[in-house]
Amino acid sequence: AVVLVFCVAGFGAVTVYTGNPPWATVTHWTLAMTLLAVLATAAIRAGALGGASARSQHVEPRTFRSARGAAAIAFIAVVFGGLTAKVPGGAVACRNFPLCGVNPDVAGSSVGIQVTHRLIALFLLLHVIGMLMAGRKRKDSAVVKRAVYVLLGIVLTQGLVAGAMIGMHLPPVVRSMHEAVGVAIWLSAYTLAYLARIAAGMTPLSDGGTAPRGAPLPPRTPMSGAGEQAMAGVSQMARPHSVAVFVARGAGGEA
Repeated sequence: AVVLVFCVAGFGAVTVYTGNPPWATVTHWTLAMTLLAVLATAAIRAGALGGASARSQHVEPRTFRSARGAAAIAFIAVVFGGLTAKVPGGAVACRNFPLCGVNPDVAGSSVGIQVTHRLIALFLLLHVIGMLMAGRKRKDSAVVKRAVYVLLGIVLTQGLVAGAMIGMHLPPVVRSMHEAVGVAIWLSAYTLAYLARIAAGMTPLSDGGTAPRGAPLPPRTPMSGAGEQAMAGVSQMARPHSVAVFVARGAGGEA
């Protein structure tokens, strides 16, 4: 995250010095979205944003794949949103909502970019609704279901903001609100995908290894009286569990 902060700041300077061309603005926008994703990853690993709950809950691998798809669609939608805002004529290419109502004074490429942005947003909405319905059948974990509900609510809010923006003829305040809600969509979709990854992933063991969630632990090897005494002594010295097992088994003549 620290590295990305400097990258975003440096490329912001490049964007200004080059006169804010579409390619530089969208690249700067994409780097900023990546920075948010890295910060969300750090927060989830620290137990925030549902990370602590996801470690003790479970989802099927299909749920993780669906969540990962939602994050990918959200990222593409955000990128095309940046293109729509910066390409000449892109913001005013469609005069109606939800239908386009093509503006005849705008180039066809600009119309295509905005229509593509709207289609991707619609596909994201349908994908999230499908995740919600499938999650009820699969009985996914509560933290993942809650993240799906949050994402669905933000996507629906974005539809209302987009309609108001077009109907009010693109006022700057509503345009900024549209961009902010788009960022929230990407952040919530990425958080959903990462929580699903944890819930469907691997559970750390005491020796630093990993095993599938729900897999049985290795059976404990019986130890002699000397081994039990050695293990108790090492435990009092606050040694790691794996070292204690190794020393105890060695003392019992079983290593």
